[in-house]
Amino acid sequence: MLWRRRPLSVAPAPRRSFHGPYAALGGAYGVSSGFSVSPGVTAQPKGGSVLALGGYNFQMEHLVLGLEIAARYSGERDGLTKNEFGITGSARIGAAFADTLIFAHAGVGIANMEGTQPTVVMGLGVEQNFWSSGFVRVGIDFEGVRMLTGQSSGGFFGGTVSQTQEFVWTSRFNALVGTRF
Repeated sequence: MLWRRRPLSVAPAPRRSFHGPYAALGGAYGVSSGFSVSPGVTAQPKGGSVLALGGYNFQMEHLVLGLEIAARYSGERDGLTKNEFGITGSARIGAAFADTLIFAHAGVGIANMEGTQPTVVMGLGVEQNFWSSGFVRVGIDFEGVRMLTGQSSGGFFGGTVSQTQEFVWTSRFNALVGTRF
């Protein structure tokens, strides 16, 4: 009997391409890491958001590269503060297997948390193609909002107030339904 080596097999090529423009709508739930608003008082907004996004992917075999703009209107709040909206632009990279895309993204933007603040965003997600041009996406994003936080020390008349800038991080789980054009 002659031994024959089997050729290496690779994952099947995507049946429907991820290449081209797309748009999606969905929701998210976010929880902030919290930040100091005064001595002994920490704000930690959390809650639901509505998401809308659009982008463009470039696909070469299994590799997918893309650019994306996302907008969020939020109900993330606590009794002290709220995170009302955010707009981000990000680049993404992913791997496509059959009708599934696994991706990571990172970018910058703005958010309205105690005034309009600069943000950084990064995340991971999975998209699954369904129907002729539709898809479903789930993922997790981490958004860092650059905040001016305050600390004070001392008594009523002799106290000092110091403010520092730090990133307040929000973890946001999201689910969207979209279409490719």
